[in-house]
Amino acid sequence: MTVTKSFSVEFDDALLDLDGWKNPRYEGSKLTGQKINEYNNGDVTYGKNPVLTNKTVALYIGNTLIGGEDEDEQYAHIKKHSYIDINRILIINPKTDKLTLLDATQEGYDSFHRFVTNDLPTGGSFNIRLLDYSIPNSLSANTQNYVKMNKGWLLKSFKYGEFINDNSSHTIGLEYSGSLALFKQLAWTLSYPFPTALVFQYGLKSGGSSGVVDFSPSYVSASIKSNKFTDQYYNGAYTFPSFNTSTSGSFVSASKFIGNSTINFLVSNSLSTELHLTLFKGEFDFAPSFNDERSIGTFEIDRKLTINSTSSYLDNAPLYPLLSLKGQTGSRFWPTRPATSSQISAIDVDRMYSFEDSGTSTNTTYTNQSFISSQPADMPLYDKSETFQGEFTYELSFLDKSHTLIADIDKESSLPNGIGEKGFVIIPQQLDKRVKLNIDYYLSKAGLIDETFTKIINT
Repeated sequence: MTVTKSFSVEFDDALLDLDGWKNPRYEGSKLTGQKINEYNNGDVTYGKNPVLTNKTVALYIGNTLIGGEDEDEQYAHIKKHSYIDINRILIINPKTDKLTLLDATQEGYDSFHRFVTNDLPTGGSFNIRLLDYSIPNSLSANTQNYVKMNKGWLLKSFKYGEFINDNSSHTIGLEYSGSLALFKQLAWTLSYPFPTALVFQYGLKSGGSSGVVDFSPSYVSASIKSNKFTDQYYNGAYTFPSFNTSTSGSFVSASKFIGNSTINFLVSNSLSTELHLTLFKGEFDFAPSFNDERSIGTFEIDRKLTINSTSSYLDNAPLYPLLSLKGQTGSRFWPTRPATSSQISAIDVDRMYSFEDSGTSTNTTYTNQSFISSQPADMPLYDKSETFQGEFTYELSFLDKSHTLIADIDKESSLPNGIGEKGFVIIPQQLDKRVKLNIDYYLSKAGLIDETFTKIINT
């Protein structure tokens, strides 16, 4: 007869909390790091080595660099920045010195662009140098430049910026406090809900009764820009007359173009483009030290939200002059600068966002938290906690997708003599050390520069 022995073993769960048990198995074997390719205080790693590394062996070549300060009027104005177009990628095998040169015109868009976004991510840094070494410039190998966007060109489509002041009693819609604002999700309930939490307000009804329409700000000097996108849906129907009042005034024209025509086009063409809002000509940094879109005051319009409620009282213009922007609290699209709070009465809410007078008084108040908002005309400061000197300007731009970076290169000061016929090379921050030591050698070997260099042996 076969005899089988069975055992019953009890494990003491309390052992799991003992250092002698968990340190070798978990605590002592866990590495943590804040960033790829970089050691920071607080990282748990070996010595001062990065926990994760992601090195590249690619150099990026281009021959188009356009200053963002109206060097070309078709692009969104971004002060002290440039649009940098990439058309070739030099891939290097540092072991065999084999070179592969990819041309954007010969490669699939997605595969080529994947190289660009992987090695030059938004917020990532790089160096840039001209391929014609004879051209004087102020570029420095010791200066890290940053990628603010890496999706393409921003084609300027709508521009607001000039303030009108005729010293009259707001008959042309003078700028009232708070008529333009970037703020957190509404603290009150509108008839149309907001699925996102970041909102841009482009106007309000500044006073009067339902029979006297007085809007703010004045859109008398606003302009619609012709480009490959606006030409598909705008036929010149909206004009900007010299008055801002009534439904035939400039404000209603602007609201129709923004809230009706442009948003509807975006929804129908969301796979081919995006719509972006740029505040203060890209000069105001809403997220210091992050070096991404927020640092150039740029936010993407959320195509999933269309404030498509219109008002016959406003000649079928949008009932709410509001745009929802991409970004939940704490996301990389959310401003990190603190918002300031102000109390708004129910009547004010009704006046500002429904363009209808409530007709009744109430003691109800709501909290409106603005990241930045316009102040009265005699106070050119546009946020109570973060002082910004100048006019409240903004532009709406469609994204023309391409292998184009927006980066903090001031072309006027850094490249006063241009870039020459040979173009430039972009050197990603995470470039493999063996390639970085021999950039000139590989550029020469690829025929991208005229000079000849000898390879430096990395010991």
